[in-house]
Amino acid sequence: MCGAGHQPAPDIKPEQRGLIELLEANEPLDAQQFDGDRKLCIIPLRPVEGANQEELLTGEGFVRLLDELGHHFDQIVLDLPPILPVASAPVIASRADAVVFVARWRKTSSFAIKAALKRLPDDLVNVVGVALNQVDLRKKGYFDKHDATYYYDHYREYHA
Repeated sequence: MCGAGHQPAPDIKPEQRGLIELLEANEPLDAQQFDGDRKLCIIPLRPVEGANQEELLTGEGFVRLLDELGHHFDQIVLDLPPILPVASAPVIASRADAVVFVARWRKTSSFAIKAALKRLPDDLVNVVGVALNQVDLRKKGYFDKHDATYYYDHYREYHA
C-alpha cells in the first residue's frame, strides 16, 4: 500500500522525495524510495517552490507514476484535497479505481456534500461509499429514534 498524504508520517526520511518531486523528475522510481520489506510506503505531498502542482497532479506523469506504483504495491491510497475548493481534485479522483468520500460529522453541511458529489462525474469517478469522520457516538444516538444507540440508555440497566 502506498499513500500520497498531506501530512508526513513520522517514519519519512527528510531526504525522501515527495510526490511533486517525483513527478517533476519524470524518471523511474528508485529503489531507495521503497523498503522491500515494508508493506506500507508513504509519499508525502510537500509544497515545492516554483512547481505547478495542479498541472503535475492532473498530467500524464501522475498516471505513469500510479502505474509504476501498481507494480510495487497491491493497493494505492491517495489522500486527496477537498473536492469543492480544489479545482483539480475531481481530475485526481478520476485516476482512482474507487473513491470513498469523507465528510466531517455535524460540520460538513448536506448541501456541501451534495455539491461535492456532483463535481465527481459518475462516468469518470467510482464513488463506492461515504464515510463520516469525527462522529461523537455519545451524541449521535440522541438525534434519531431509528438509530440503535438511541435506545442504549433506556436498556443499559436491563442487561447489566
